[in-house]
Amino acid sequence: MAKPSLASDDLPNWPVELLKIVGPQEAEKLSSLSWETIRRRFPEKILHLSENRRGIRVGDALLLRGK
Repeated sequence: MAKPSLASDDLPNWPVELLKIVGPQEAEKLSSLSWETIRRRFPEKILHLSENRRGIRVGDALLLRGK
């Protein structure tokens, strides 16, 4: 069985667990980066859930760890 690709541009093939959207506090824990750093360096990863709520996919937060 082929290993699924975890590249950000291959989102449809990610396991369901990695598609979950988490808030800033959980994203900080998963990525080991502050939310401000994520916001400044990776704005394309942040999802705008409503006017005041922001989130990021678990898979994206984990991928930020190595960058």
